[in-house]
Amino acid sequence: MKKLRLIIVCLLLAGIITFFVCYHIFSKEKIRIGTGGTMGMYNTYTQKLAEIVKNDFKIEIKKTDGSSANLRLMQNGYIDVALVQSDTLYNAENGLGIFEGTPLRKNRHYSAVTGVYTEAVQIVVRKGSGIETIADLKQKKVSVGDEESGVVQNALEILNLYGLSFDAIEPVYMSFKESSEALKNGEIDAFFCTGGTPTEAVNILSNECDIKFIELTEDDISRIMNRNPGYVRCTIPAGTYNGQDKEISTIGVRAVLVASNELNEDIVYELIKDIFDNSDELEKIASIDNKITTQSAVESVMIPFHAGAAKYLQEVGVTVEVEKNSDGGSVFGSQDE
Repeated sequence: MKKLRLIIVCLLLAGIITFFVCYHIFSKEKIRIGTGGTMGMYNTYTQKLAEIVKNDFKIEIKKTDGSSANLRLMQNGYIDVALVQSDTLYNAENGLGIFEGTPLRKNRHYSAVTGVYTEAVQIVVRKGSGIETIADLKQKKVSVGDEESGVVQNALEILNLYGLSFDAIEPVYMSFKESSEALKNGEIDAFFCTGGTPTEAVNILSNECDIKFIELTEDDISRIMNRNPGYVRCTIPAGTYNGQDKEISTIGVRAVLVASNELNEDIVYELIKDIFDNSDELEKIASIDNKITTQSAVESVMIPFHAGAAKYLQEVGVTVEVEKNSDGGSVFGSQDE
């Protein structure tokens, strides 16, 4: 009889433990994160972030074409969180570039969480191609990134410095992986790649064939930064890629984590807290200016912050503009909604 009671008690305890484990797993909030191509830094960073926050959230990673696509998908409610280039946020806010005539400012459904790292605009060609400057890209076949990526706008703005447009080149729209394979196979002459370094696709390419990077002059960099405050100066350190024996001067943008305004304040608070608490792990991903600090969190962020992010940042000594709802109040979610 005593053995039977013991068995029953053990079964009950096992059932209770199983119930609470399952409840914890299935009651966790689900976050849909929009990323970029599979060999870009957005994907690498998002995969690591998902690993870090897996104890707090159920993460669903969705492959996208990049920054512009991420904003559109978030506007339409298909994703909850995404990485977006700072210059893309500026253009969307002001109706510039591909957002000309349709600024998202008045009906924006997203806000900032934190800046996370600097992305370098990399212009890659084969050594011995004879392409030395942006002007040499005229009449060349050039990959300018996926159609809805921020890379497209970066390519256009850089070409414009030399009086060129997409009409002056033969533009093709490819992911970083597709671009690197096409350059290796001689199917294109150059490609634009905006990402934290080393970008996986470029890194693999540098080990398979001899490549080089087109540098931007100080005048080029200053002119672009004056046009769009979402840009920053950027240097790719020597030795970042195989065969790259000197540093490369270029422009960069900040990768900014943005969240839907429908996402609960407490969720966003925990998300940014996890990022700061695990900054040492995240810093290992991209080599350029990847230190997460209170300063880098707000650098070149072109839009107001989500209330959950603002709450955390205020706790660590940073006051930011908070996203407002249609009634003029702050967007503060509630677990009871």
